[in-house]
Amino acid sequence: MTLPMEWEYTCPETEPDPALESRIYNRIVPSSCFTSDDDTKIARQCYFEDHNVSLCEVVEGWRKRPYCWVCFAPDVNGNNVVEHEHDNRLVDSKKLTPGKFRARACRSCNSIESHAKKIPEADKRFDYWAKKKGWNTDEEKRFYFSNLRDLGYLSDSF
Repeated sequence: MTLPMEWEYTCPETEPDPALESRIYNRIVPSSCFTSDDDTKIARQCYFEDHNVSLCEVVEGWRKRPYCWVCFAPDVNGNNVVEHEHDNRLVDSKKLTPGKFRARACRSCNSIESHAKKIPEADKRFDYWAKKKGWNTDEEKRFYFSNLRDLGYLSDSF
């Protein structure tokens, strides 16, 4: 297997995209998780700013890197998901959770993550990823271990 190379568009689309901004924001801080006496809009914004880089930076990164940031599979049909670490302290009745943005992820990596996050030890969590994705060589394992660690998949903030 050849290792992928991270790349970016040097001149991504710069026109505002309210639909993409809304999709990302609403996935990371679903309004139904913020129903307190505080103004919901302000509570959501404060939570987002406490746990994430700016929305503009997240959207810009999304546009510059049109592929899964975990396995580098291209997003040919716009099916990548907004992957974020779940803050289970604020779960609503629909099982929506706010959290820290991690990556643009393909459905396969998102599915693997949903199982891997239940494994407490980072090395065993990575072994699960490697088995599911077929990362067999030492070179692949070093590359993807570093990538998963940098994206926050091998540790938990909450």
